[in-house]
Order: sequence, then structure tokens, then C-alpha cells
Amino acid sequence: MAENTAALYAGTSKEKYINELYDARRAAAEKELRAAYDENMSALDTLRRSSAAQYDASRRQTAADAAVTNAAANEAIAANGLNTGAGSQVRLAQSTALLGSLGALSQEKSAALADIDSQRSALTSSYRTAVAQAIADNDLARAQALYDEAVRLDSELIAASLQSAKLNAV
Repeated sequence: MAENTAALYAGTSKEKYINELYDARRAAAEKELRAAYDENMSALDTLRRSSAAQYDASRRQTAADAAVTNAAANEAIAANGLNTGAGSQVRLAQSTALLGSLGALSQEKSAALADIDSQRSALTSSYRTAVAQAIADNDLARAQALYDEAVRLDSELIAASLQSAKLNAV
């Protein structure tokens, strides 16, 4: 009987291989998600910079246009010989219009930048959720694969035990 027990099958677990496979799959999924996240964040950063520059350019253009309008109005006032009170009223109206335009541009810029910041926050939240989901899916698949491997190994050991019992019965 001792001779037959030396020939017993010792099942080989593939647990290490399974874990390596799922670790690699998880790393690849995280890397892919991170690349997409970084690309989208970069695009939002570029949009933020260009939006700020665009609004700053619009403010400068509005101020330049107002300066040209003021110069033309000053020339018209001087050419028509209007008194200082009328000229002051024109300048006050122009100044008020300029401040209104600049204020509106500042509000538009703030709203645009706030929208971009909101998109950044949503993207960060979405990225974190996607990573957590990928990890959970990977861990669930890994657990199932490890369970299946344990069942396979147990089945092989049971079959080997039955074979051994048959050999020992002989």
C-alpha cells in the first residue's frame, strides 16, 4: 500500500497566476482611466486659460473702443462749442457705459470659469467613481476566478483521492 500513496496526484494551484492576471488587468484599467482623466483635465485647463485670455482681450478692446469714442466725443464737444456741463454729461454717460460693459464682461468671465471649474469637479468625481467601479469589477471577477480555481483544485484532489482509494483497494 505504501507504494501506491507515493503516486498520489498533488494538485497545482493557479492562484498566483490568477492574481497576477487580475493585478495586471486592474493596473491597465486604472492606467487607461487615468490617461483619459488627464487628457480631459488638460483640455479643461486649456479652455480655462483661453477663456480667461479671451475675456481679458475683450475687456481691453472694450476699453480701447471707449477711448476712441471719448476722443471723438471730445472733438465734437469742442467743435460745437458746448459748455462744460454738457461735455461732462457726455463723459459721464460714456464712463457709465464703459463700466457697465466691463462689468458685464467680468460677470461673463466669472460664469465661464465657474462652469469650467464645475466641469473639472464633475470629471474628478466621475473619474473616482469609474476607478472604484473598475476595482470592484476586477475584484469580483478575481474572486470568482479564485473560487473556480479552488473548486477545480478540490475536484482534482477528490478525483485523486478516489483513484488512490481504488489503487489501495487492489
